[in-house]
Amino acid sequence: MAALTLFFDRNLGVRVPKALRTARPPVAIKDHQQVGFAIDAPDDEWLAKVGTKDWVVITHDRKFHERGPEIAAIRAHSIRCFYLYGGSDPTWSKVYSLVSAFPRIVQIAENETAPFIYQVKGRRIWPVKI
Repeated sequence: MAALTLFFDRNLGVRVPKALRTARPPVAIKDHQQVGFAIDAPDDEWLAKVGTKDWVVITHDRKFHERGPEIAAIRAHSIRCFYLYGGSDPTWSKVYSLVSAFPRIVQIAENETAPFIYQVKGRRIWPVKI
């Protein structure tokens, strides 16, 4: 498998991916704005493009699995997705949560069959039925 790329959607903004890039992790870090997606791009549109690149989606949008177009795109494009809890938490808390869960995120991303969605809260990670 090629090196992993973590893609942070617009819900996570730019601070978390920037902080992670600064730490030089053993994965590539991309974000919604950096790769040129419009801020109002429909989720199913950017999910299709991210899926063709085989990037792993990191999001705060816990409703993906409840909305038709989004779940259809996740299924159709074999998206590997992780919901990060704490949308209103400070950047430090989000970075801490991702770094704490990082080994398990990588293990799941590399070994589980896509499509899937997992929730991440601190070191706890559990699957969401899609």
